[in-house]
Amino acid sequence: VPDSTWGRYADLHDLAPIGYCILSDTGLILHANRVAATLLGVVEDSLVQQPISRFVFEDDQAAFGEHHRQLSEIGEPQWCELWLVKGDGTKFWARMAGVAVHGTDGARVCHGVLGDITERERAEANAAELAAARAAAAMDALRLAREKEASESAARLAAEKRAAADTEAAR
Repeated sequence: VPDSTWGRYADLHDLAPIGYCILSDTGLILHANRVAATLLGVVEDSLVQQPISRFVFEDDQAAFGEHHRQLSEIGEPQWCELWLVKGDGTKFWARMAGVAVHGTDGARVCHGVLGDITERERAEANAAELAAARAAAAMDALRLAREKEASESAARLAAEKRAAADTEAAR
């Protein structure tokens, strides 16, 4: 972005409520805003020339590699959700989205956004657990109702048999 244009958008970029990054075609961070640095738990200037994959949790490296490959090959906006690791080693669940474009020098770069979705994932997991617990409780209630009905039917049948036997004995 030309410096004259960048000046007009620098505050918007740096103060946005989401992490913004510009990555090289090889995945090096060329620029990151304050939110991206805060999310990753590092100083903003220390991100430049670092591979973004450094912050991807090892179990998610393959998924990230596929995401990065698709960005380069498909040329359309792509997104993924994966675990990222902060500078202090703590993990957070993140959503990364980006699009590959040609930079001002003609080199292919990725404009990406990054957000912490840990709380959303926790809420979805809690909702799923609650739904499972409700389903289990409903199944238990149904089983108990069927057992009660079977017990009552057996008691009625036994009472009818006794009444029939008493009637037969009285004759």
